Amino acid sequence: MSQTDDDAWAAAFDEHPRIESGSGSSEEHFKWGWNAETGEATVWRVGGGPDGPPFHDQHLTEAWGRPPSWSAGDLLGIAVETNGIGVSITPYYGKQVPESVASWFEATFPPDTVH
Repeated sequence: MSQTDDDAWAAAFDEHPRIESGSGSSEEHFKWGWNAETGEATVWRVGGGPDGPPFHDQHLTEAWGRPPSWSAGDLLGIAVETNGIGVSITPYYGKQVPESVASWFEATFPPDTVH
């Protein structure tokens, strides 16, 4: 399992940007990819909401040395950590969240707050 916050984008996100929601709580947004070849989870913070940069294709191509591939079995998704509520992990295309992705979030945040 790897966290790729040490890449070229990291300097822009070192402040752990939070976006204030209308309810007064704040959110931190992540994207993730699961490499079907290695079973490795790659997780990174994004700016500007859940669809902000860095984007899946670019970030994972750098991290994995190849673009993510649906046909190869790679899985992608997003996650939102809301202060005071917890972490919600969402896989794309209705797939399951891989264990290595869930484990990364449970190691980073209190495990009982990860859904």
